[in-house]
Amino acid sequence: MDANMRRKILVVFDFDKTIVDVNSSLTLIQLTWFRSIIPGSLKRLIRKSSWTKRRLYIKSREEQNVVFSTIAYVGDGDNDFCPSIRLRERDLVFPRLGYPLYNKLEQCKRKGFYLDAEIHPWDSGRDILEKLLPHYQTLNSDQVLPVPRIENADASKDI
Repeated sequence: MDANMRRKILVVFDFDKTIVDVNSSLTLIQLTWFRSIIPGSLKRLIRKSSWTKRRLYIKSREEQNVVFSTIAYVGDGDNDFCPSIRLRERDLVFPRLGYPLYNKLEQCKRKGFYLDAEIHPWDSGRDILEKLLPHYQTLNSDQVLPVPRIENADASKDI
């Protein structure tokens, strides 16, 4: 890796159902200010393949000397399965407990199919943070950067 390149962790949240009970990927497109300037073909690309959108983003950041050493993919729906199986050994997938992605990964495990990425089921933001912090600390071991930490000492409260 080039000494001038900055390593980072890319955290991707992709929920099919949110507090407004709609597909979050489509909601983001509908709410963005630039939706009127996105060509129709690109809108279809974004809607059809959010993984393609992420790959384009990762590639554009590499051109700016930013390399994501780890991708942490947080999802809940059936449509999050394909992006999850494309992750590498150094990546993390966070399936939401009791949701379609978690159920599908459990079925795969019972059939002897395992992902390359580490799987960490989650129920609250605290579950995700507790798994991400060690990766963040390792990433920054050679740099002097502030490490995020969990401020709430009460483990019964979700972040």
